Amino acid sequence: MAMYTNLGLVEHAKTALKLDTKYMWGGILRLIEKCYDQLKDYYGNLAGTGYTNARWAELKRLMGKNVYGCDCVGLIKSYYWSGKQNGGTGSPNYGQAGFPDVNANLMYNAAKVKGKISTMPEVPGLIVYCKTHPHVGV
Repeated sequence: MAMYTNLGLVEHAKTALKLDTKYMWGGILRLIEKCYDQLKDYYGNLAGTGYTNARWAELKRLMGKNVYGCDCVGLIKSYYWSGKQNGGTGSPNYGQAGFPDVNANLMYNAAKVKGKISTMPEVPGLIVYCKTHPHVGV
């Protein structure tokens, strides 16, 4: 099993920045064609997800073009599910024991150390959380 670290998460985020990505609620840094059907079946046109018929059509047009889909918490989860010290794409460990599927709120609730952003130490790879619109970032 890979050793997951704050610096590994940073390298994973840097890798993701170099990829051609589209925001996909529920996406975990997989090629769009690998997750499109699963997410469409799950979310459909559910209000508040941003998934409209036009959005689904846009994502469908990107299939086969090496475009990745990811959301905020999916970026972080994809690091742990990658099975690699510096992350990667594909998330082969998705759904396995020890790799929980959580949303931004549950990730925040599970954090052992919390505080206001003004009190955070300058350590690469910390996860920041926005309470007003459940969102996380690295």
